[in-house]
Amino acid sequence: MPNDLSTKPCDHYTEYAKFDADYGFAKRAGFQLSELQIKDVEQFVRWSASLNTYEVGGGKTTVSTVVSLMRGVQTTLVIMPPILLKSWETWLLRVSERVVLYRGSPQERAAMDLTSARWIVASLDIFRRDYSRIVTALHAKSHEMIVDESHNLKNPASVLFKKVQQASAGGYLQMLTGTP
Repeated sequence: MPNDLSTKPCDHYTEYAKFDADYGFAKRAGFQLSELQIKDVEQFVRWSASLNTYEVGGGKTTVSTVVSLMRGVQTTLVIMPPILLKSWETWLLRVSERVVLYRGSPQERAAMDLTSARWIVASLDIFRRDYSRIVTALHAKSHEMIVDESHNLKNPASVLFKKVQQASAGGYLQMLTGTP
């Protein structure tokens, strides 16, 4: 298998074709990106923040994963409602490695190693509860945040909004929502 680019923070791709040739994303995923997805990946990878509003089933998870891999960041934190945790973990293990599903009791979470994770997958609530620990691990490296169901951030006065804003500082932020 091609090298895992997530271990090389200096790599940064702006063209999907070059990234796919080196990383073998389509082979790992088992499908090719559509022309629209490739166009959007190549645009989003150039921005420090983006909002993906594809309809349900349009490929928001795929596009955000590719963008993060193309950027070559060392750690990506993905936060979402708890119902989506397992599907994100399954997806990320299919196309990458070093995925930490950050959930469980406070004692179980405290025992998890976040420093060697390429991907940290957590619920919105756990992110709020363990904010300091997560941000310490995140800011120690080049990082990115992906917020799935980002319509949960619509209130700029909310604790969640403020914590996402602070945690994403100095890194990249991708927001995903299929809800208008």
